[in-house]
Amino acid sequence: AFHLWLAKLNPFHSCAVIKDPDGCLLTEYLYDRHRVKPVICVRHPTAFVASYLHHGFPWDLPELAGQPALIDDYFGGDGSLFEVDPEDRVAGAAVLWLALNRVLLEQCSRHPDWIVVVHEELCKAPVPTFRRLFDQLGLPWSSRVARAICRQTGAHNKAEARSWQDHHRDSAALFALRREMLTTAEREKVFAITGAVASRIYPQESFGVTSDRRDYMTSAA
Repeated sequence: AFHLWLAKLNPFHSCAVIKDPDGCLLTEYLYDRHRVKPVICVRHPTAFVASYLHHGFPWDLPELAGQPALIDDYFGGDGSLFEVDPEDRVAGAAVLWLALNRVLLEQCSRHPDWIVVVHEELCKAPVPTFRRLFDQLGLPWSSRVARAICRQTGAHNKAEARSWQDHHRDSAALFALRREMLTTAEREKVFAITGAVASRIYPQESFGVTSDRRDYMTSAA
C-alpha cells in the first residue's frame, strides 16, 4: 500500500502493476471488485515443480482442501486430490500446479479479456512477447524498455540466479535447466498428475517422459 501511494504522487504514472504469485486464487475477486486486469502466467509443470523443490517452498495443500466452496466449485466436491503424502514433495508441488491452473484456466474461459501468457514463450522470445503484453495492457513501450529486457534476459547471463536480488537470467536456457533437475521418474509422476490440464498448453514430449501416460491423465481429470 505504501508503494502504491508513493507511485500515485508521480503525475506520469497511469497504472500500477501488481505481482502476486501467492494470491492467484484472489484473481477473480480482484477483477470483479477492483477491476484489476489479470495476466495469468502459466509455467510448465516440470519447471514449476523443480523450482519448488530447488527453493524449498511449502505447497499448503491442507489450506486448499479446507475450503469447501473451492472444492465444490472447481473439483466436483471431491477433495481427495489434496490427500498427498507430506514426504512426497514432487507429488505435492504437482498437485498444487494442477489445482491452481485448473481454477485459473476455468476462470479465464469465463473472462475473455483476461490475458494468458506461457512462461516458456516469454523466456524464449522475451522482447516480442513483452511488446505484445505492453500493447494489450496499454503500457508505454520504448527502446529503453527493450534494451532493459535484453540486458536482463540475454544469453550473456547465467540461467541460474546468484541470489533473490539477481534478476538477470539467460531466460532461453531456464526451462531446460529446471526440467533436467527432475529425474525421468519424477517427470513421469508430474505428467501423470498434471497432464489432464497441462495438455491444453503443453505437448507430452515437453515433459521428457519415455512412456505413454495418457491413462493417468484421464484419471487426474
